[in-house]
Amino acid sequence: MRKYGIEHFHIELIEETNNPEEREQYWIEQLDTYKNRYNATKGGDGKHYLDYDLIIKTYQEL
Repeated sequence: MRKYGIEHFHIELIEETNNPEEREQYWIEQLDTYKNRYNATKGGDGKHYLDYDLIIKTYQEL
């Protein structure tokens, strides 16, 4: 995001699921975001919630 600018990224709900770890791994692999360093892990690490305050703070710091 720092390299290309936050204005070139957006957050989008792409699906709802009861298996978040499995689907996270699927989408990270499908979109190749681990290899391209948009994700720090291959997914399924167990964090199932969004900390909206942290997300906003992170975007403001970019």
